[in-house]
Amino acid sequence: MTKILFGLLVLALVSCKTQSTSMNKAILLSSEEFKAQIVKDSTQIIDVRTQDEFKSGNILNSINIDFQESNFQNKVLKLDKSKSIYVYCQAGGRSAKAAEKLTELGFLNVYDLDGGYAAWKY
Repeated sequence: MTKILFGLLVLALVSCKTQSTSMNKAILLSSEEFKAQIVKDSTQIIDVRTQDEFKSGNILNSINIDFQESNFQNKVLKLDKSKSIYVYCQAGGRSAKAAEKLTELGFLNVYDLDGGYAAWKY
């Protein structure tokens, strides 16, 4: 009887763990919300555009990790998963995909700039 109860307890814990992990999603922030957040917590701001796009203008203190590069995953895995990560691209498409990838890789606090850098500038 004890073994059965223990087995059920383990099954319940594993089930809860799986559910909470799969529910982790990036949070979409408006440019105003994004600005307010990075003022408080600017440690990891990732620009997922190309180098040329990044050089044409970027958010202060951001680092460029091109989402379209084959080594994107290797580069982001060097970042601290325990800290918040803020992601943006030009208009929001690539950053949405990058944010999804980051959550799949185990980053817990992922924030995506709605409208991308184009929304930031205006």
